[in-house]
Amino acid sequence: GTCARDGCNRLAQDADIDHKTPWASGGKTDINELRPLCPRDHVHRHLTRAIYRSRPDNSVQVITSTGHESKPTPHAPTTEPPF
Repeated sequence: GTCARDGCNRLAQDADIDHKTPWASGGKTDINELRPLCPRDHVHRHLTRAIYRSRPDNSVQVITSTGHESKPTPHAPTTEPPF
């Protein structure tokens, strides 16, 4: 997998685990309440006024303070490895 933010393709193995509801605001450390965000997006989420909104498919839409809304990234078709 990758970072959950629209358009980010950094590998989830390199990601920070982010609470959908911030831990300091009562977010639970439960598998259904966590998502991978790359370090850059994780810091951005906590240091800016951008809103990181989870969708039902666990992708993350970002809404900036100026109102720009990110769009879902179409997924490439999955193919079997050639071996």
